[in-house]
Amino acid sequence: MEFVEFLHRELVLNKGLDLLWNKTVALDPEYIAGYLYDPTVTNFIKRNLNKKFKTKFCDQEIYNSINKIVAEAIPLEKIKTIKIKKEAKKKVPVDIIIADPILNKSIELPESVPPQTV
Repeated sequence: MEFVEFLHRELVLNKGLDLLWNKTVALDPEYIAGYLYDPTVTNFIKRNLNKKFKTKFCDQEIYNSINKIVAEAIPLEKIKTIKIKKEAKKKVPVDIIIADPILNKSIELPESVPPQTV
């Protein structure tokens, strides 16, 4: 354990050992491998494969591929990394209307002026 060198009294008193243990357990390969089978992860993989290869994949095909990943050692140089592009959200111009209780009328602000709260 590479974190043992940082062990001191303050760490023990402030539940530092619990945090260290939790982090060690969380990063355990067996624990992380379990997340690969989560429906959220498998749906993400399936959706991206469908988009990229224009082919439909079923859940069983994804699970078989994950089983291969877990069961077989893959040399790091053979792993093809991908970059996920986030779609930019389009800004829709919105007029902001603030009711002024003193003047009893509404004031329309341009988009560039942020509303201020009192």
